Amino acid sequence: MDILQRRRLATLDFNNPGDHLTPAMQIRNEATHTLPEGANPTIAPFNTGLNGVNQPMNLLFRDILWLSMGAVAVVVLGVRIIELSWAKLRLLSAMSIPGDRQHFWKVKQWSWMPGMKRSLIYAPLWNKRHNREIRLSSAMNMGTLPSRLHSVLLALYLASNLAYMFALNWGNENKYSFLAELRGRSGTLAMVNMVPLIILAGRNNPLIGLLQVSFDTYNLLHRWMGRVVVLEVLLHMIAWAVVQIADNGWAGVKEKTLNDRFIGSGMFGTATMLLIMILSLSPIRHAFYETFLNTHIILAFLSFGATWVHCVTATIEGGLPRSPGSSLSSASGSLSA
Repeated sequence: MDILQRRRLATLDFNNPGDHLTPAMQIRNEATHTLPEGANPTIAPFNTGLNGVNQPMNLLFRDILWLSMGAVAVVVLGVRIIELSWAKLRLLSAMSIPGDRQHFWKVKQWSWMPGMKRSLIYAPLWNKRHNREIRLSSAMNMGTLPSRLHSVLLALYLASNLAYMFALNWGNENKYSFLAELRGRSGTLAMVNMVPLIILAGRNNPLIGLLQVSFDTYNLLHRWMGRVVVLEVLLHMIAWAVVQIADNGWAGVKEKTLNDRFIGSGMFGTATMLLIMILSLSPIRHAFYETFLNTHIILAFLSFGATWVHCVTATIEGGLPRSPGSSLSSASGSLSA
């Protein structure tokens, strides 16, 4: 798999991403090159459409991110299957052999396993138990610390998203073209991360039974994925707004937000996601949990609805390439609700 990804990466040209577009994407790309009369050709093309967006790299990082998360799930599933098989073997052995002859199970079979459990799997991050809240006062806390294993997984996830986000053409002299590339990358990664974000949110999450991982662990991952998605969405919006302000000023931003369904839905979705993150802060969440939970679900539906509208109303033939991901997010949300 690594060899395949390196070959794909080697064939891509950061400076000429349009040379590697698929036929459908080429049509979308060509459809966005028409400028309004009097527009600045250095700025105007890069506040809409796929102009300046390195879509082949976006699709590559989408595939790598999904494959890496799927690989973690497969590894956990394999470990659970081995554990269940070993437990079944031990049960059958104990049932068929008298107690005074059961010497095999009296000693550990893997000498390294107790040390791994003590130092990684069950160990707290520091000297504080990871399931104990960090209390700022008797009436306020700031959530819980993850275990060391959780910390490793979260660090790998955050580092990969950071690397994919900023694997850009830093030699691009046109900062507006650079911002368009950043806009495309952040939007793609946000949509990709929305799928596991929704799957891991519900108590009916099918992975709980399949992988034998507790809901608390999925909830921890859900919170961190949500923070990543909100930051990527904010970066997506800011990258567009900077170019739009340079082209038409704040009046242009206001006009498009109020009169353009594509931009308006994107702004509304960004606002709802930002509100979700603010309301999910630990002091607010714990003080008004029932209100938080109901508000959280309503805002989540609104944000994903706005995301769907944002994808399908783009002024590009065929819509944005990320609209299938929005469908998958909606379907996974219904499944885990």
